[in-house]
Amino acid sequence: ANTVTFNFYKEYVNIDRFKLKLSCLCQKGDLAVDLYYDASLFKAEDIERLALQFQQLLFSVTRNPNAAISDLEILSDHELEKLLFEFNNTQINYDRSQLIHQLFEAQAERTPDNIAVVFNNQQLTYRELNERANKLANYLQKLGVKPEVLVGICVERSLSMAIGILAILKAGGAYLPLDPTYPSERQQFILKDTQTPVLLTQQSLLKNLPENTAKIICLDIDWETFVSESHGNPTVAMTSANLAYIIYTSGSTGKPKGVQITHQNLVNSTQARLNYYQEPVSSFLLLSSFAFDSSVAGIFWTLCSGGTLVFPQAEVEQDIPQLLNLITQNQVTHLLSLPSLYKVILEQATKQELVSLQSAIVAGEPCPPELVARHLEQLPHTSLFNEYGPTEATVWSSVYHCCSPEIAASVSIGRPIANAQIYLLDPNLHPVPLGVAGEVYIGGDGLARGYLNHPDLTAERFIPNPFSNNQTGLRLYKTGDLARYLPDGNIEFLGRIDQQVKIRGFRIELGEIEVALAQHPNIRANVVVAREEKSGQKRLVAYIVPQPGQVAPTLSDLRHFLEEKLPDYMVPSTFVRISTIPRLPNGKIDLKALPDPELSGTFVAPRTAVEKILADIWAQVLRLEKVGIQDNFFELGGDSILSIQIVAKANQAGFQLTPKQVFDRPTIAKLAEVVSINESISAEQGLITGEVPLTPIQHWFFAQNRPDVYHWNQSLLLEIQQGHNLSLWEHVVQHLVEHHDVLRLRFHCQASAWEQIISASEATAIFTRIDLSALQELEQKTAIEKTATELQASLNLSDGPVVKFALFELGAQTSSRLLIIIHHLAVDGISWRILLEDLQTAYQQLNQDEAIHLPNKTTSFQEWACRLQEYAQSPTLKQELNYWLTQLEKPISTLPVDYAGGKNTVAEARTIAVSLSQQETQALLQDVHQAYHTQINDVLLTALVQAFAEQMGENSLLLELEGHGREDIFSDVNLSRTVGWFTTHFPVLLNLGTVKDLGNALKVVKEQLRSIPNRGLGYGVLRYLSDEGEKLQGLPQAEVLFNYLGQTDQVMSQSSLFAPAKESTGSARSLRGSRVYLLEVVAIVTGSQLQVNWTYSEAIHQRATVEKLANSFIKALRSLITHCQSPEAIGFTPSDFPQAKLNQQDLDKFLAKINQQA
Repeated sequence: ANTVTFNFYKEYVNIDRFKLKLSCLCQKGDLAVDLYYDASLFKAEDIERLALQFQQLLFSVTRNPNAAISDLEILSDHELEKLLFEFNNTQINYDRSQLIHQLFEAQAERTPDNIAVVFNNQQLTYRELNERANKLANYLQKLGVKPEVLVGICVERSLSMAIGILAILKAGGAYLPLDPTYPSERQQFILKDTQTPVLLTQQSLLKNLPENTAKIICLDIDWETFVSESHGNPTVAMTSANLAYIIYTSGSTGKPKGVQITHQNLVNSTQARLNYYQEPVSSFLLLSSFAFDSSVAGIFWTLCSGGTLVFPQAEVEQDIPQLLNLITQNQVTHLLSLPSLYKVILEQATKQELVSLQSAIVAGEPCPPELVARHLEQLPHTSLFNEYGPTEATVWSSVYHCCSPEIAASVSIGRPIANAQIYLLDPNLHPVPLGVAGEVYIGGDGLARGYLNHPDLTAERFIPNPFSNNQTGLRLYKTGDLARYLPDGNIEFLGRIDQQVKIRGFRIELGEIEVALAQHPNIRANVVVAREEKSGQKRLVAYIVPQPGQVAPTLSDLRHFLEEKLPDYMVPSTFVRISTIPRLPNGKIDLKALPDPELSGTFVAPRTAVEKILADIWAQVLRLEKVGIQDNFFELGGDSILSIQIVAKANQAGFQLTPKQVFDRPTIAKLAEVVSINESISAEQGLITGEVPLTPIQHWFFAQNRPDVYHWNQSLLLEIQQGHNLSLWEHVVQHLVEHHDVLRLRFHCQASAWEQIISASEATAIFTRIDLSALQELEQKTAIEKTATELQASLNLSDGPVVKFALFELGAQTSSRLLIIIHHLAVDGISWRILLEDLQTAYQQLNQDEAIHLPNKTTSFQEWACRLQEYAQSPTLKQELNYWLTQLEKPISTLPVDYAGGKNTVAEARTIAVSLSQQETQALLQDVHQAYHTQINDVLLTALVQAFAEQMGENSLLLELEGHGREDIFSDVNLSRTVGWFTTHFPVLLNLGTVKDLGNALKVVKEQLRSIPNRGLGYGVLRYLSDEGEKLQGLPQAEVLFNYLGQTDQVMSQSSLFAPAKESTGSARSLRGSRVYLLEVVAIVTGSQLQVNWTYSEAIHQRATVEKLANSFIKALRSLITHCQSPEAIGFTPSDFPQAKLNQQDLDKFLAKINQQA
């Protein structure tokens, strides 16, 4: 070998700029044609085929020189024979007269004791399923069900689903599946379109069903109605041409369309499965909704082959560990899934968990090659199949066995199934050559009858078969899909040619979404597209153009609007606001000119585990579907109160976080940088007792010298959902009072000064159970309100209790009521959130026979009060004194009154309420703050000052502001789960000066509020706890109180036990009590609407005076919302750049210079 040498003998070099070159040379009347190609890009057989097609084309031109190009032939007779007949040689004989339920009945005779269906811990054998379906079928026939009669079925996954479907078919009817999760509007349309005379459902779903004229049968409670019917197979005169079911699919006209499937269609589809798949179905896991045709495959394939059909509980397919447990428990051998879902199953499963799986089928969306490779590596003994087929062709039309990991850029959809034909055609219905893209047309026994009530659309999509060899009645279905033939005869799916897309396996007409969006009154125009992510997954993006001069709808508003009209899978995941829809010169929409949603600041996914946990917490508290790491907390609708809930949940997740960090770093990306893990602040977890210094707000309360100090409460009346164990509530309440120390407070007046202590236990009765079940509804309401009024006046500050609970039992068919009354000295708004969460947690634990274990306590109210005493003497706090003295030394105008010297007690108090719409509220919470980087108080208080300026002629207003008071002034204190009254009161003088335009007014107020040290906590500490307090007592006192209570919807939305009750809770405060302020303005978001209550004394102000103020406020607020949504509304203020130490004028100059350079 060492003697071998190499030399170049001859070298051929072909240097050409083209990858494929055609050379034609005319010689002596002949045309010589040569094709030169790059062998690294093309196979020799492909070029040979191209040469033959070129030759065929030239022959066709010479034979028909005047023919249109579209009429010229490019395929030889041999190729046509292969494409039209050889590739479609799928004929298999079967009994074309058979009905689908007859296949099931035959199977029930063969294997009567096999388990047919399983749901949860329930199951039915084939005999039991057949007999129960027969009883119902015989009853349905008495109701008039016969061939061609549609019977609706709206049930959750259960044994009743299988019974109902089979019973409808056995009675001769066709079943119409209605997904219970569909919006009522969609259900109503389908029921009206079909004129369904009978509807099978369940009692729990009745309240959500739309109005309809159908005869309703509840399969779970009406069983006695037909239990006496014959259990024998019903007889019915029908043929396989009769309907078996109708499934509604998305429609481009804006309305769904019903696809009519006959018994022959369904029998052929099922027989094709029985013939094709080698592994018999022992246990099939049904993952899809029965309102989609993929369910048809699993139901009838399984029940016609003696296997067990396994129904998972609702939403289990989203919980992969539960899904894997279900597969293991039921030894599932077959499943049909979206590729995206199967990918997640493989990622999370151990080999042992899928050891029973014999065949996995993916369908509904393109199957990525990586999935095939992973499957073959992870489950080499499990067969994987990729199916393709539209609803109009009865579930499936082709299938590919994925048995090789060496797959090209896409996974084939295989070849046609038994008795199906697939043609790939050009626009003139000519077959396209191998490797060339053409539209998919499907023929054969699986073709649906057509669309219900849409003969024109049926004629358009179901066309006569041009390759039928003169056989009459044969049709093709025009799918709108693009595909090409591979050399081996398999088919490669390439996408869509129209506006129809598939997202997560759901077939969606984009036009239907656009039609629904166009119905929104505040949208001028819209376009919906399916954008493909880098991962290959698609998502729906809606681009909207708002109506000019109106409040633009928010993302939440649009989502809610569409959820009323469309299934959730058709609601876009992203909405992007644009000024106009870009168009090409020919008038068509320029899709490429639509902005990238990611560049529109819509969503950046979490990158780390910490970011993911924080994002989940934010989404839960803010009630959003998802939160990106660059989303601003305040622009999403967050506020200081919600920030405390964020901190509490973060602490429970093992993170150390403070509300100040949320304020300073209002994005998850920034917050994740400073979050500490597993470094919780230590807090006493045992029973806390003993003396507690009064806090500033408690000093303020007792300084008012109210006549009935024991009667100044906060209360809540809750509706407890039916079906809960009422006997557990007393134990829950006792544990709650023991856990939260302030609920055991006592107050004593000693030598003209009040003191408070926390008692060791609550000896007095705090829980009352009242049975009102014997009374009529109106009498119950009266009794609840009478008892509530008595309990409100029954608290005792010195001997206790300061809290009372009353449970009202209203009968088995009516939800009970739970009344909670707590003296304000022991509770505030955030405390209620904590208490309601703990009430639910404790109840659920007891109800599951577990010991009550609430989240750990945070810093006690007792320790907080002691720390404030120390803080009052600190040099840090005393530096604030000058701010408060300077703030209030300016001349202050008093509030004009209508009746001078009038009484100002609770008895004279009256309230006027004004509100924003839900849409305006969502804009206020989520859109407005993006313009000037504001928080909600900035906007509300700007509107308030503007309202007073308009009505009173003064550009400044002295207000008393309420804050939640849980400020981060101590690094080793955490109050996120501490119950007590922490509220702060502090004066603020807001001055608009000469500012006229809305943007600058908002900036001015924002900066004045930002200048308040520690959000006002120091004022109360200085006034009531320090030796400097006298200096503040002689300053002007505000006559207007403002308080924003936050978003109460979050409180109830997290509770499955409670809902607000409508009955009155009686007077929470003594009517003899004096009021401190002339006007109290309290804002709250409830029912997704901002409501602002204006409370005044009718002995001092006329109602009309306050109404003018309140209406001016709402008008100003709406103007601010509209302004902040306009494109020109954008700007920063000095507080956005605290380190720069610039004033507004210098900042504006600096930003203008940057913009010029940009």
